[in-house]
Amino acid sequence: MAQSLADLTSAGVQRILRFFPESSQAEREELRATARRLLDTHGEKVLTPLRPVERVLWYLASEGRAEDLVEVVRGQRRDPG
Repeated sequence: MAQSLADLTSAGVQRILRFFPESSQAEREELRATARRLLDTHGEKVLTPLRPVERVLWYLASEGRAEDLVEVVRGQRRDPG
């Protein structure tokens, strides 16, 4: 069964939350490129179904703002609410 783009985007957020702070520089660059490609291809409307913090994660990833992304992810790990 094919996943919707929203489901894939949400799954991407979960992957970011789980792995990003411990990821290598190459993995971080791959995430940046993937996030940028997603937004370039589908526009920001693809992020609309996500919660605000999830949209922030995708934005930071697409802009290559790794330090800010790590800070947000660690905050989400401490207080996922």
